[in-house]
Amino acid sequence: MKRSDNRSTPTTATFRGTAKEFFSEKDAYVWMVERFISYKPQLFTHTASDDLKYLCYGARGATYFSRSKVELRKPHSLPNGWYVELNLGNTQKIRNLGRLASAVRLKYEVDWKWDALNRRTKAPIDVEAILAELDQFARTTSVAQQN
Repeated sequence: MKRSDNRSTPTTATFRGTAKEFFSEKDAYVWMVERFISYKPQLFTHTASDDLKYLCYGARGATYFSRSKVELRKPHSLPNGWYVELNLGNTQKIRNLGRLASAVRLKYEVDWKWDALNRRTKAPIDVEAILAELDQFARTTSVAQQN
């Protein structure tokens, strides 16, 4: 697979048995987000308020998904009428996919998979480690909120 430019990260995204290769991680990210939405169309409309905040916003106030493109730096329109932020690092894209997967109850490597190379080192990105970090953070946050 050839890179479309020297900053693009070739990525293979797999959703429920369908694998697709992309020249850029950004294109793969949009495709994967659209797959999650098509799997559960009510993902952003029938989600409890706290869960929706968890999906849409970062800890430091970043907005990842919005009904308005005005809130985003580099918005991309989604089929459900929402917008996704594309001005994200590779790790944040994986974290967001992990959050979406959790919301629709899909498991990594069973229902979806993400294969990309680290842009600097050219080594495969350790998606499982990033998702484990996300899971640990979610558990810590949940315990703190219960106290």
